[in-house]
Parts: sequence; structure tokens; C-alpha cells
Amino acid sequence: MGDFSAAHARRAKLLKLVAGTAAIIPSSDRRRIDWSIRADVLLDTRLADDDRAAYETQLRADLLDVQNNVVLQAPKAVNLGDRNASIPVTIQNNNDVPITVTVRLVSGKLTSPPTSEELTVEPGATEFVRIPVRARSSGRFPITAQLLAPGTKTVIGKKAVINVRVGRLTGLGIVFTFAAGLVLLSWWVQHLRRRVRRDETAEFERRKLAGLPIDDFDELFDDPDGFESDHDRRRDDPPLSS
Repeated sequence: MGDFSAAHARRAKLLKLVAGTAAIIPSSDRRRIDWSIRADVLLDTRLADDDRAAYETQLRADLLDVQNNVVLQAPKAVNLGDRNASIPVTIQNNNDVPITVTVRLVSGKLTSPPTSEELTVEPGATEFVRIPVRARSSGRFPITAQLLAPGTKTVIGKKAVINVRVGRLTGLGIVFTFAAGLVLLSWWVQHLRRRVRRDETAEFERRKLAGLPIDDFDELFDDPDGFESDHDRRRDDPPLSS
């Protein structure tokens, strides 16, 4: 009696799988009825336990084969410029009959799990769709994309995880970013000018000590800022005694 109760439990699980798989194929497909009949066979008391297990395994494989031939494809990472945006996904149908599914995006960072309208994909075809989303806040977070059988909670095929980054520069943020860039640029200009001035001063001192001509430094040491350079202060110094 214990084994028969287990058979009832396994049949109940199979019937859920049958319902989800049957929901994605055309209503005229004969397999919708055949799968239910095959699930009932598990209750046949004439079956040995090993035969019942093998029969269940084969039926489950047939159902999953239909589901796994529906492939959900999504980018691994998406950058969204605003909290109101959309996520692109594609659905590929490798079955020999049309299939109908919906796409659901799941994340605690979304205001609600957005679900697409029912999508029918022809045999061997690929359907592209963008799912509108609204994020609760900016930042980085994962979104799980799922295919659902219409009218059920059955997840079809494999899920896809999308790493999403939400964030944009507001008008004030752009101003601050631009201002910071100008400050950084100004600092680099001043830094380079000081380094050039130090190098030229060192070269001037080297030539002066070596007794080399220094007349060509008059132009190099022009001071566009109107302040006296080290060279200007030292040019009038008495020459060093040899």
C-alpha cells in the first residue's frame, strides 16, 4: 500500500508537468491528451516498481524535451540609463510545433515582477521582445528572466540571470561632473608648467656653471603670468667666480 501511495504522489507531480507543457503547445496537439493518459498508467497495480519508475522517467523526459527546446536568451549585463527602461530578451523555439509562452522578470529591486503578453513563436523561429521595467532605485542588482506557461506558474526551460546597472546623471550631476573635470584639467596644466619651469631652471644653472651660452633662455623664461621667475631673479646676480 505504501508503494501505491508513492505512485499517487509521483503521478500528481507528473500531472503538473503535463499541464505546464500542454499549455505551451497548440490545443490541437494530440500529445496533450496522451501525456495525461500516460501519467495515469503509473497507478496500474500490475506494474512492478522498476517498470513504474522506468515509465515515469520516460514520460518526464518527453515532457522536459519539449520544454528545453524553448530557449530563453538574455544579455549577461545591461546598463539602464533610467529607472524606467526595458530589458531585451529573445525566445528560440526548437520544437516542430508553435509554442506560446510569457516572459517574467523577477527581482526585489523592481516595483513588481513585469510579465510580457503571451508570445507565440513558430517552429525553428526566434522572437525578440523588450520587457518594460521600473526599478525601485539606482544601483547594481541581478534580474532573473523566466519563461512561463500561459495561465500557470510552471517555469519553462532554463532561467537566465541578467546583471543590471541602473543610474543616470541628472542636470545637476552633469554640472558637477563638468566642473570637476575643469578643476582636474587646470591642476594638470599648472602641474606641467611648474615641471617645465623647474627643468628649464635646472638646465640654465647647468649651462651657467659649465660656462655655456645662456642667451637662448631669454625666450624660454618669458613669464606669461606676469610674475618673476627664478631665472629673472638670478640673471642679475654677479657671475660665479671660477
